[in-house]
Amino acid sequence: FLKKDPQKVTEGDFLLYAIACGWFSSMAYVHHPLLSPDAPDIPHTIMKDFTDSTEKIRLGSYPSEAFAVGSRVENFEPLAVDPEVPLELVSGNDFKTADAFDFVYLTRSPRYTPESADDLIPIIREYIQVES
Repeated sequence: FLKKDPQKVTEGDFLLYAIACGWFSSMAYVHHPLLSPDAPDIPHTIMKDFTDSTEKIRLGSYPSEAFAVGSRVENFEPLAVDPEVPLELVSGNDFKTADAFDFVYLTRSPRYTPESADDLIPIIREYIQVES
């Protein structure tokens, strides 16, 4: 990812931090229905074998040269590799489950959504049943 301060976790990459910490054993990514399956908004550099078709996240630790301008991380051998995390991509129109979840996380992305979208958060909460 290219961002102003690569040392900071942002709303665009907080899940990578959680995955790297081992907090997830699998993930269902419910995306916008108009997102093309041929162009998911998940970078191929975090996927097993650097391909979107694997449906497994595999984070690796790479030498700093792998992130230099003009370099491609996939051309470097990882120094270490984290356990794979199965990833299921599901359109928001198709998502249904009777499975229990440990976490339900609705992201609020000020850089990507208008402030008026915040008014939808209480409405969305009504559709997410969480038992304590």
